[in-house]
Amino acid sequence: MYSKNPWYLWLGLSLSALFNLTFLGTAVQAAPKSVGENPVTIKVRVKGQGDGLSRVEVKVGGQKLFTDPQGELKVTLPKEGNLEFYRRGYDPLVVSVKDLMGGDSKEVFLFPATPSGDEIVVTGVRRPEVSRKKIAVEEAVKVAPGGDPAQVPKLLPGVQSNNFSPEVVVRGSGPQESRYKVDDWAVPYIFHSIGNISIIPDQLLGDVEFSSGGFGPQDGNATGGVISLKTKNGVPERNQTEFRVNIPIYSSIYHERAVSEGKGKLAVSARRSYIEKILPTILKKVNEERGMNLTVVPYFGDAHLYYEKPRDDGTVKILGLYSYDGLRLAFPTASAENEDGQGRFSIKDSVYLLGFQYTKNLGDNWSISTSPYVSDVDRKLDILSNRIYVGATSLALQGEATKRFSGKKRLFIGSEIIHYWGRADVFVPRPDFNDPFFDFEEAPKVKSKVTQSIDEIAAWTAYDFDVGPWFFSPGVRVNHSTRIKRSDVDPRLNGRYQINEDNQLKMAVGQYSNVPEFAEVAKDFGNQNLNFIKSYHYILGVETQWKPSWVTDFQAFYKETKNLVRSDPVTNYANKGERINFGAEAFIRRNLTARLFGWLSYTYSQNRERDNDQETYRNSQYDQTHILNLVGNYKLNAVWEAGGRLAYHTGDTFTPVDGAVYNANLDKYQQRNDPKTRFFSKRLPNYHQMSVYSTRDFLYDTWKLGLRFGIEFLAFSPQATNVQYNYDYSKEQYNTNVPPIPYIELRGVL
Repeated sequence: MYSKNPWYLWLGLSLSALFNLTFLGTAVQAAPKSVGENPVTIKVRVKGQGDGLSRVEVKVGGQKLFTDPQGELKVTLPKEGNLEFYRRGYDPLVVSVKDLMGGDSKEVFLFPATPSGDEIVVTGVRRPEVSRKKIAVEEAVKVAPGGDPAQVPKLLPGVQSNNFSPEVVVRGSGPQESRYKVDDWAVPYIFHSIGNISIIPDQLLGDVEFSSGGFGPQDGNATGGVISLKTKNGVPERNQTEFRVNIPIYSSIYHERAVSEGKGKLAVSARRSYIEKILPTILKKVNEERGMNLTVVPYFGDAHLYYEKPRDDGTVKILGLYSYDGLRLAFPTASAENEDGQGRFSIKDSVYLLGFQYTKNLGDNWSISTSPYVSDVDRKLDILSNRIYVGATSLALQGEATKRFSGKKRLFIGSEIIHYWGRADVFVPRPDFNDPFFDFEEAPKVKSKVTQSIDEIAAWTAYDFDVGPWFFSPGVRVNHSTRIKRSDVDPRLNGRYQINEDNQLKMAVGQYSNVPEFAEVAKDFGNQNLNFIKSYHYILGVETQWKPSWVTDFQAFYKETKNLVRSDPVTNYANKGERINFGAEAFIRRNLTARLFGWLSYTYSQNRERDNDQETYRNSQYDQTHILNLVGNYKLNAVWEAGGRLAYHTGDTFTPVDGAVYNANLDKYQQRNDPKTRFFSKRLPNYHQMSVYSTRDFLYDTWKLGLRFGIEFLAFSPQATNVQYNYDYSKEQYNTNVPPIPYIELRGVL
C-alpha cells in the first residue's frame, strides 16, 4: 500500500517504474526554484499510459480545476503548498509547488491504481481468537467465488462447501449450527442460494470476520463457527455509482454519496437475478436430447439502504436490508395431482432487517456500542401439495461496554435480549415411526397452526491481560431461553504464548451452546422439553512469520458435541445424538505484493456421530477427510490480471439403499435399509475442480470499466452430487453436477 505521505508515494512509484510494473518516466521534471513575488502561471500536462488524461481533478489551494481533452491545464501557482491530482482508476498524486517551479510547462504522470490497503479481517478483530487470519480486500475480491469477499471463508481451513450450495460446514458442524451476522445484527443466512454472492454487496463491506472455533463469549447460539459481514466505515470523498452485468447470473446497481454537509454517507443498492429467464431455455434443449421433462427455476434479489455518520466520539449506522431466494421445480411423477403429471416443488426464503448501531467513547478509557434491530424471516415450501410456512419476527436489544487499562488489559461487558414472535402453518403427513411401510406420499395429512412468543437473554464478560510472554482472554456467557425454559453457563478461554519474535503458540478451550430449532420444539410436531445442544472446543496451534511475504498457521482441533436433536418415536424429537470431530489444518500464505499473492489451505478431518449412547460412532453426514484449496492471483501489468482456484475434497457421505419391497396396496417399490449400520456408510467419488479468470480495466475520462471473465467448475470428471435409483432400487446411478460454466462480468464505475 502506498502511503499518502508524498515521499512514500514517490518512492513507491519509482520502484514500480524501475521494475516496469507500469510506465517508465520521471514524475516531475525540472529543478526546484524559489518563488518570486509575482504569480507564476505554467502549463501542466497530466499523462497516464502514454497519453494525456482529460478530466483530471486538480486542487490548487481552494480551487478545483480540470484538465482539457489533451490532459493539459494552465494553473497559477501559489507561493507555497501542494497541488493534488485525482482521477478515478489512478493513484492520487500530491506535488509540491516548489517541484513545479523552473519552466513554462511540466509533465505529471499518474499511475493506474495499485492495490488498496483495506483489509478483510478473518476472525479476531477485537479479541485474540485462535483462528485469526487476515485477507486483504484486494485479494478477496479477485479470488473469492463470484468475486465476493464474503465468500472467502469457503477457501480457508476448517470449511467445506459444495458447488451451487450457499451452505458452509465449519469443522463438521452443520450450517444451522453456525452464526451469521451483518455487523452485530443476526441474520439466518448471508449467502444467496446461487450466484456465489452474499446478501450484502461487496461495495458496502469493510471486512469479514470468520471464526471456525474457539470464539469469545460475545457470540452465542452457535456450536460451529461465526461469520460476520462488517460494513465499511468512512465518508466518500466523491459520489460514486457502480453497475454490474454478470452473464448469465444477475445485474446490480450501487450508489453512494456524501450527505449531512459532507459529514455522513448514504448508499443504496439493488440486485436481481435473471438466470430464471435463461435456464428454462437451456433445460428445454437438454430435456429434448435426454428425453426428460424437468424444469428448474432459481431466482434471487436484494436491496439495501445504508447511512453512516462518523462523530468525534463514535459512529452512527443505519442499515435497511431486504433479501429473497427462491426455487421452482417441476418433474414427472406418479404422485402428481395435476393433469399434466408434473409434480411441483417451490421454496422461497426472505429476510427483512432494520438495524441501528451507535458507538461512543465515554472518556476515562470507557466506550460503548449498542446495536438494536428488528427483523422478519419467512420460509414458504410447497412440495407435492404439502405446504409448510414458518416465520419469525424478532426485536433485539444488545450492547457492550469496553474498559481499556494499561498495556493489553481490557474488560468487556455485554448483554443481549431478543424477543421472537414465531409462527408456523403446515399441511403435511404425520410420520408413523412404527409403520415399516410408511410412505410419505400416501400418508394422511395433518393441518396445524402454531404461534409462539420466545425470549432469549444472554450476558457475557471477558478480560484480556498479559503475563510476560503469555496473553490470556478468559470469558463467560450466561444464556436463558424461554423456548426450552432453561438456562446455562458457557466458560471460554483463549491464550497465546510468544515463543520468539516470529513464532507464537495459540490455544483455546470452551463450551458452546445452541438452542433447538423452532420446529423441533413446536407443540404438535416437536418436543417442548428439549435441552441446549452443547459443544466443547479444544484447539492448539502455532503461527510463524517466516519473512514479510510468507506466513504459516498450523492447528490441531478436537470438538465434541452432545444433546444433538434426533427423531424419536415417542416424543417426536429428543436430545440423544452425539458427534465428535477432530483433525488438523494448515494455512500457508504468500502475502500481497505488487504482483503476486495466494495461499494454500488444507484440512484433515474425521467426523463421527451416533443417534444415542447405545450405538457405536459412524460417519457423519458432513464427514470429508481431506479438503484442499490452492488460490492465487498474478498482476500481469497495470491493467491485466489473471488467477484461479484449485479445489479437492473427499466425496460426500450418503446412505445406500439395501433393497426394496413391493407394496401391492400402493403398487410401488419401497426402499429398505438398516440405518443403524448403513447410515452414511458410502461415499460419492472424490472431487477435483478448477476455476480460472482474468480481469482487464479500461480507463476513460470520467469513468472506469472493468471486465472479468473466466470459467467456473472445470473438473477432470463431473462432480457426483447425489445418488439416484431406478424404480425397484436395483440399480444405483450418480447424478453429476453441471458442466463448466463460462461467465463474463462488466463493472462500470462512474
